[in-house]
Amino acid sequence: TDESIFLQSWYQELIGGYQNDSIETARLINPEIRKQMEGMRAEKVIGSSLDAEVDIYCVDEVYQSLAKLGDELRFVFITSYARIHPISEQVAGCVEAGEGVMLKVSKSEFDKCVRCWHHREDVGSYDEHPELCGRCVENVSGDGEQRHYA
Repeated sequence: TDESIFLQSWYQELIGGYQNDSIETARLINPEIRKQMEGMRAEKVIGSSLDAEVDIYCVDEVYQSLAKLGDELRFVFITSYARIHPISEQVAGCVEAGEGVMLKVSKSEFDKCVRCWHHREDVGSYDEHPELCGRCVENVSGDGEQRHYA
């Protein structure tokens, strides 16, 4: 019956490719991300976590696990961007966040979307909504975003 969400059946299968290990891997990295952001807050570099971006440099096993979450990894960490890279591409200024995992948290240089507050490179790219990011334009004027995990 469609009378209430509380009367609906729970689906038995998650979308293909989703694995609890991906969320667990992210959960293990998250405390170091939070620690780095707290230091940045104390120094007045950022105000909220959405003012930050995180780059994660990791061994292949961790990379493959986090890659399953795709762009939605940023929602797990509550940052404007969350990018993963092979550990061989590690840059200066990284901190260790577990075995085979290094990360760098930085202040986003992109404009802030007035709707979702994420700092995104496409803010200002849409004439009909110059203060919105592409995701919000899709949610306001299109069919809406399709999220799978977070």
